[in-house]
Amino acid sequence: MSAVMRHWDDGVDLRTFSEKCMDGFIGLSDAGFSADECEILAYHPGVESNPFQKMLYSRAMQFGVAPIAVTQLSELENVPSGLKLSVHFHWIHQIFSKIGTEKKAEAAAEKFLADAKALKSNGARIIWTIHNVISHGSHYEAVEMKLRAQFAELADVIHVMNPRTAALCAPYYMLDTHKLLEVPHPSYAGVYGDYISKSQARLELGLPAGKPVFLLFGSLMPQKGTRQFLHGMDELQKHFDGEAIALVAGKARLGNFYEEILRLASSRVDVKLMAGHVDDQHIQMLFKASDVVVCPYIKGLNSGVVMTAASFGRPVVAPSFIKPTLHEIEDAITEFDPADFSSSYTACTEAYKLGQKPQLEEQLLRWADANAAHAISEQFFSELKERS
Repeated sequence: MSAVMRHWDDGVDLRTFSEKCMDGFIGLSDAGFSADECEILAYHPGVESNPFQKMLYSRAMQFGVAPIAVTQLSELENVPSGLKLSVHFHWIHQIFSKIGTEKKAEAAAEKFLADAKALKSNGARIIWTIHNVISHGSHYEAVEMKLRAQFAELADVIHVMNPRTAALCAPYYMLDTHKLLEVPHPSYAGVYGDYISKSQARLELGLPAGKPVFLLFGSLMPQKGTRQFLHGMDELQKHFDGEAIALVAGKARLGNFYEEILRLASSRVDVKLMAGHVDDQHIQMLFKASDVVVCPYIKGLNSGVVMTAASFGRPVVAPSFIKPTLHEIEDAITEFDPADFSSSYTACTEAYKLGQKPQLEEQLLRWADANAAHAISEQFFSELKERS
């Protein structure tokens, strides 16, 4: 039986963490790095459904770093001696995903912090990427905020993608500015298919060729503002003589909320709802078919949807706290005030006019190429190495 067959079963990697480390060292050695230069970056939790981690780590090996996903922190208990190790944490709120009471949430937070402290005391560098001020739909907000405040103190490096992260987090927990590593979210240039024309995409989706189409993409969750936006569709139609179409696509997370969205969509001919998982090869169809991508978020910090829109050359409507994430081309985001949803429809009008200018699409595509995964990954590891 081949080595590949011994290590994999139905797509599941059967290697232990130590075996992965050894494979990482061999790969780095083959690339010309000495043992002293080699570093293992264990990242947790590893998420396969989101390409972000693979994008961020795409150039790690060029900097002498071997990234290895870790499902449980217990995998790091038997780290090979002499190993230069960094542990990169992402969505730390996932420790609450199977918790049923606040007391159990507090216990889970205490154990998580104790495990992270043990790693640090054993010589590991602790890195944390802050994806949100607080997780979407948090059930134990006070416990999570306390966890984030304590983890911010523990972390050696705090990776932020929004220049306003520290200010947006400040009402809830403080971030030491000396720990901040500001590297933006990469674009999705080259990640998703991009070969279908706009007319072809509309034909595939059953959308009229000449009508303004506004895409709301992503998980159907209350804080995403989809419900509020659809409630005001009549207001949007005033700006477009009744010709506008809202294309809503994403997976429902909450049954009751989805039923409400379904009722709103089914009662209107100007709303097309595509609920469920969106295959990577279908993402281009949705974005190519749209004129404007609408992110009517009530709260948030970063947005992969905004980056995806830019990667397909589409202008965006989003709240002001998202705007700094599209660095250098902030004008491609038309702001609205989440406290006044009527402002989102005015913003849609402005964004639509902006999107009719061919130079905007060209500008966005150039930006996406310049900020593709490999470029952002190189920036991330270059700056991380400087912190070593």
